[in-house]
Amino acid sequence: MSQVVEGLMGIEPDAANHTISTIPRLPKEIGFLELTDLKIGEHTITVRQASKKTEITNSSGDATLICKIRFYGNHEAISVNNQKTKASTALLNGEIYSFITVKLKAGEKVIASI
Repeated sequence: MSQVVEGLMGIEPDAANHTISTIPRLPKEIGFLELTDLKIGEHTITVRQASKKTEITNSSGDATLICKIRFYGNHEAISVNNQKTKASTALLNGEIYSFITVKLKAGEKVIASI
């Protein structure tokens, strides 16, 4: 399971800080992957990823879930719920990636794409 969650989907949970980071690493042969009812601390989430799109739904949890959504490459903006948002950049294992941070309350969903 960790090969899918951490390897292909790049999901890094931090339950103590109510945070999740994602970065899709899907091969071209896989159109998308979806995990439902994933428990991260008090949160239950769904994550659906394609190579250029990540959807996160925070189904439950009292605290706000902080989502750091990352995509490999240097992208000036990431579309967040159909609104272009300025992206930040950083390095991961020597590769540049772009990211945005979104806060989700229970029942909220974010769709981010490049």
